[in-house]
Amino acid sequence: MEMLLHWCLLSIGFSLSTSTTATEAILWVKTGEKFTMKCSITLKDQDGMYLCVGLDREVLYYHRRDSKLTSRKGYWNRVKTEGPVDQLTITVSNLTIEDTGVYWCAYRNVNKSTLKKRIIQGKGSTLVVVNGRCVFTL
Repeated sequence: MEMLLHWCLLSIGFSLSTSTTATEAILWVKTGEKFTMKCSITLKDQDGMYLCVGLDREVLYYHRRDSKLTSRKGYWNRVKTEGPVDQLTITVSNLTIEDTGVYWCAYRNVNKSTLKKRIIQGKGSTLVVVNGRCVFTL
């Protein structure tokens, strides 16, 4: 009960809007809405970018050469990207409770002479998807 009250009090301080932009924060978004995350890197020549949630779930891979977006099962038709791979804006729409998690970007670069892959982890944001506002009495 104390933990539930804690989460409810935290959620009061955050605005639940129809579109939220992630910038290394805890985001509270209602089910059915969307959030936007900006992934960027200062290094050039990245082959592509992964958006991951948690430690083991890949949301999408964006390939730089052909601007091809490959989204994973459960994210089909819900993910849009905008901009170049080194300054990519990603929007995930129609959020569900299952979308809750820590989202982070990782950039991939393949050395053309050695074919060795190099992954550079970027910053992330924590997304909490809720069914509605917490209601409690004091």
